Amino acid sequence: MGREDMQPLWRARITSIGHAQARYLWLLLIFGIFYWSLRTPVETPRVMLPLVGVDFDVEALRASGPAVLFFIIIVTFGTLRAHGEALRELGVPRDPKVALSESDQLFAEASDSSPNPLDFAAYSRRKWKGLPWALLLLNYPLYFAFFAAEGVFLWIRMVSAQTLTPDLIALLIVGAILGIISLAQIVWLIWARVQRIGAIHARSKRKVVGPAT
Repeated sequence: MGREDMQPLWRARITSIGHAQARYLWLLLIFGIFYWSLRTPVETPRVMLPLVGVDFDVEALRASGPAVLFFIIIVTFGTLRAHGEALRELGVPRDPKVALSESDQLFAEASDSSPNPLDFAAYSRRKWKGLPWALLLLNYPLYFAFFAAEGVFLWIRMVSAQTLTPDLIALLIVGAILGIISLAQIVWLIWARVQRIGAIHARSKRKVVGPAT
């Protein structure tokens, strides 16, 4: 099967990745709200986990909160990488640090048949002209950073608890490992997006000044 014969498959993969990415973004929001609500005292010793419908011990849920949030962030980062790889197979360069040409931007937009809420929140047809519009590129890293900050807060809150059983300690260790991985990816994405914003800003300035005569 040749490269051109694979393009319909890659387009279908972009669609499935978009659907999965939207689900994970919603899951991050739902679980973020749920675990944040558990920081206050709960009258019952067991609470039902959202979307699962199973009762769990409250302290176990609190200890698992950071690990769950960080894991969803890591999985969502995987969808970003998979989407970029699929676009590369379709001929669109996807270096997070490099600004796309206008033709590549149009193709990337047209090929995304299942945009998620974050895409629409930062959507613009202004072709990213100027720095204010380029700042919309920070939508993903800021979304991840918000829930990562919640995960760190919940982790510190649990570690500061007076009594921790071995199973709770194990959950917190897993949360710490996943937290390091997710925070490293967030920092990398912020840095990459800042570099891309700088490239967009420099390109817009060159267009304003125009070629030297």
